Amino acid sequence: MKDLRTELRLMKFDMEMIQKIYCSKEEQKEFKTMQKNKQPLPNDVKADDSGYFRFVDTALTQEELSQLYVYRQLSYLKSIRNSMYFFVTLTIISLIVLLVLGVR
Repeated sequence: MKDLRTELRLMKFDMEMIQKIYCSKEEQKEFKTMQKNKQPLPNDVKADDSGYFRFVDTALTQEELSQLYVYRQLSYLKSIRNSMYFFVTLTIISLIVLLVLGVR
C-alpha cells in the first residue's frame, strides 16, 4: 500500500496546491556528495532529472482554498460549455449541408 501522505502530496502538486522549489547550487552540490557517499537525503528533499527540490505548501487558508476550488470548477464548466457550443454548432451546420445536398 502506498504511503497516504506521499499520495496526498502528489495530488496537491498535480492540483497546484503546493510548489516544487529547486534547491540552491550549494545545496545541489551538498546533496550530490551525500548521494555519492550513499547517505540518505533529508526527508523533505526529492530528486528528478533537473536536480534536487523541496515541496513547499502554499500559505492559503482553508477559505482561500475553497474559493480557489470553486473558481477552478467554474472555469472548467465554462470550457465544457464552450465545447458544447462548438459541437452543437457543428451538428447544425452538418444537418443544413445534408439537407441542401439531399434536396437536389
